[in-house]
Amino acid sequence: MRRRIAIIVPTFSIDQALERNLERWLALEAIADISIVLVGGQEGEAVSPTLQRYCDCVPFHRPASWIGRDANARRSLGLKCALAHHAPDFVLMTDRKVSPTQSAIDCITRWVRLADPDYFGALAGHYRDTAQRRDPWSNFLARYADHALVRKNPDFGTQGYLLSLENENEGDSWPVTGALMFTRATAELLERAGGFPESFRVSYEDYSTVRLLIERGVEIDCHPDFLVEHTNRNTLQDFAREYLRTGWAAAQFRRVYPRSDFGRRRLVQAQASMLALISGLLLMFASPLLAVGVALIALLGFGALNAWRSRLPEALFFGPVFAVCLTAFACGYGLHLLRRGRLGPLEGKLLFQA
Repeated sequence: MRRRIAIIVPTFSIDQALERNLERWLALEAIADISIVLVGGQEGEAVSPTLQRYCDCVPFHRPASWIGRDANARRSLGLKCALAHHAPDFVLMTDRKVSPTQSAIDCITRWVRLADPDYFGALAGHYRDTAQRRDPWSNFLARYADHALVRKNPDFGTQGYLLSLENENEGDSWPVTGALMFTRATAELLERAGGFPESFRVSYEDYSTVRLLIERGVEIDCHPDFLVEHTNRNTLQDFAREYLRTGWAAAQFRRVYPRSDFGRRRLVQAQASMLALISGLLLMFASPLLAVGVALIALLGFGALNAWRSRLPEALFFGPVFAVCLTAFACGYGLHLLRRGRLGPLEGKLLFQA
């Protein structure tokens, strides 16, 4: 009997990029029957004739009082609809800007053929930005996002690893919801648990989902061949705002999951960044000339550290980028602590519209 795969996409609009990415996922039809659940989108939008027989468009009504991201609310609705109407053996979570590589398709194909739908397991992938831009600065920032010290995008290396209660290998790189595949048993478990955590409205909704699954006994195979393409932000303003959100969400993650090694590492990074900022401000008042000298040395040190850590030689000359990122991360972490997790209109504007 052929397996059934439900592909869930939380989307805000249906455009050519989304349709092109979905058509690439349809390569999985060689091994399974495919259904696609699009959650959201503008009223009256329709997919191309090629995709019509696969797609189920589910309306999403965002409450007027909602502040922050609602991707997890959309994912939860899509998961509920997929289980109720499509009876899938496997559920693939993706995003509208995510496109699979051939190695990702091959990896999923092997996993679907071998995995038991009634087993509590998941297959996780990771992002890479493969788009080429016209200016070197944007290309550098895109590569930097994939390899930075406080890494936003995961990297499973060449070996990958298994995340589970018995083998809780919490490295710097955790799976992302935009490249995550569940067995039927895992999807049903997640729905019974209330779906994807909706309290993470700033960032780390991916990490909160993975943490929830691990604590319920799900084994997550982080496979290096499950590689998907997507487009990172490529301006310094957007990049700094991303780190600001990362800091906020890291503090939230630490409070919700205090025993997490990942959360503890993020706490140490935030504390070190805050200490450096406070020390720099105090030194500026005490001795401005000395502060300038120390700042120049720190920028060179930041650049050297990130060039070594990210294996991008050009990062040596972009110490200020690293400094901006760490400053934004520390500010975001501190903002969450000051607000005790209450995301109001002011914080929403700062985090999402700055």
